[in-house]
Amino acid sequence: GRLFRYFHQFFLLNGKIEKKNRMCVCVKKRTMTATASAGTINWYASATGGTSLHTGTSYTATALTTSTTFYVDASDNGCVTPTRTAIIAGVKSKPTAIETLTPSPACVGKTLTLTVTPSGGLPPYSYGWSGPDGFATTSTGTTVTTPPLTIDGAGFYNVTVTDSNGCTGTGTALVSVYSNPTLSVVATPNPVCLGNTLSLTSGFNSGGSGVVTYVWTGPNGFTGTTEN
Repeated sequence: GRLFRYFHQFFLLNGKIEKKNRMCVCVKKRTMTATASAGTINWYASATGGTSLHTGTSYTATALTTSTTFYVDASDNGCVTPTRTAIIAGVKSKPTAIETLTPSPACVGKTLTLTVTPSGGLPPYSYGWSGPDGFATTSTGTTVTTPPLTIDGAGFYNVTVTDSNGCTGTGTALVSVYSNPTLSVVATPNPVCLGNTLSLTSGFNSGGSGVVTYVWTGPNGFTGTTEN
């Protein structure tokens, strides 16, 4: 009699990447899934040839730095799908952030302007800011202003940039905050007679930092830059 060989025919139904979590470079791994009408799923790094990377309906690729294409076929009782199906493990680059602040250093009572320059990732971006003395805020713009500073406002100010893919990047900047100097001024004689000179004496008390300079102003355009 005739010998008939029956080959079980099957078809790879679909290949898909799980989309429960967006993929960023900082994660560096991606889980993919594929299903077939029958048989065993085999994963490869190339469209033809090569050794199977993994066997099963899901495969987790690690150490990814760029989007990478993987290929799957299905085998059952010695039969293999004629072509491999491509599955792309998408890797989204994360944004970077450069933060600057002005003025730096700053004085107690002054406000601080924080500015971030984002790049990479997928705009538009949103920003989360944090810093010393309980400072925290969010924005969609690249610039924020702090409340008037106290001496506890010195330290690192941080910004986290989040892009449209949900990937994040961070930036930081350091500021020093100095207390304002205090001084006393004595005018002699006081009162002064018309035509006589007036002696102004300053006394530096405390606060501030570094070299102390003086600027005097008064009626009739009086100015001076010496201590006394």
